[in-house]
Amino acid sequence: MSNKSYLCCTDYPEICPHHDYAGYDSSTDVFASGVYCVPLIWLAVFPESCLQRKALHVPAQDGYRLIDGKREPVQIPACDVEVIAPISLRIDSLERLSKGIGSLESLLNVDRRTLSGHEACFRELLENGDGRYLTIELEEIACIVDPEVFYSHLAELLRFFDGSNSETARDAWRSLAELDLTRPIISPKDFDERPDLTTEDYRNLENLLGSSYIRPTTWPE
Repeated sequence: MSNKSYLCCTDYPEICPHHDYAGYDSSTDVFASGVYCVPLIWLAVFPESCLQRKALHVPAQDGYRLIDGKREPVQIPACDVEVIAPISLRIDSLERLSKGIGSLESLLNVDRRTLSGHEACFRELLENGDGRYLTIELEEIACIVDPEVFYSHLAELLRFFDGSNSETARDAWRSLAELDLTRPIISPKDFDERPDLTTEDYRNLENLLGSSYIRPTTWPE
């Protein structure tokens, strides 16, 4: 198990297209991936009402779990799992993007427009893509932590992005992404001009936007 999340866009109107959709092609249908995280900007374009449930059989795989804050290799046994993930029409997600970015800036307690460069990159990614339905495959990330806690925090975050003023959401995002907020959040367009960037800066970009899988993204990596 690679412990990644995947932002997918296809014409399949259900979650988990990788498992169930005969027309799935990862080279075109995966817009971006997240390593050990579900990038927060992806989540900002989905309301809680977009969550769907599906039962999947997951074969035994090598993977990692977070144990005392550290990633430890483990053998994950085969199991039948219930996956919960958001899905929305791509055009609807585009319409929610600006509001979601504003909510995310509030959630992270950063100045308004801090994420304007990230928003522009993500908007370009969605506008230039094909496929009617946008979804996130995130079951690999749920396996790193307690899935029950993970899915509870996922729903809490989507409620927040949909307008709920929940104080618990301010901690819930930490189950899905690992941002270092001691570092300033740097706009993607500035990455090529900054010789002083650190590993933490690139990790923050990954946890906000993700990275390329096969098709290129619209931001530096």
